[in-house]
Amino acid sequence: MPELLLEYGTCDEDIKTFIYTCDTGGKLQLLGEVEKRTFFAYDKDNGELVLLNNKDNKVYAGRYKVKDGLLNEYESSELPLDEEGNYYDSLKKMNVIQLASVHAYNDGGTKSYIIDPESGLFEGKDGLYLDNIG
Repeated sequence: MPELLLEYGTCDEDIKTFIYTCDTGGKLQLLGEVEKRTFFAYDKDNGELVLLNNKDNKVYAGRYKVKDGLLNEYESSELPLDEEGNYYDSLKKMNVIQLASVHAYNDGGTKSYIIDPESGLFEGKDGLYLDNIG
């Protein structure tokens, strides 16, 4: 997946996710932005970007395509949750895999949460931990 996804904000209310790609000359091009906290995934069948977000204790998967140089959401659906409130089995059934990512927060000290794309589990580490980003 050639996109660069950057999430920035100071709290849940002002978080924005910026999605970039490289043009044919190798220059970064902003495709669009999403005004909500997201987790990043892709559809293994067609390579499309899938952004996951939660609202009111529900998880939604938004599917995106690039059209005329801009990112457009063309489908959004609520994911069924298991008895523990997890959505990872729903992703597997859709052939969608969550991307490895690091989410760092600074609440008096920086804490990073690393998502394992195979299991969907989070691991917390102290400091800004970017070793898993390729």
